[in-house]
Amino acid sequence: MTETALPAPPDRRLSVAPMMDWRETLIFSIG
Repeated sequence: MTETALPAPPDRRLSVAPMMDWRETLIFSIG
């Protein structure tokens, strides 16, 4: 259970990091 919990948080963060990055870039381009 601990092995699945470790890769779980980083995986989600990695997916959110690029998503927020491209979103911020879009807002900057529109602004």
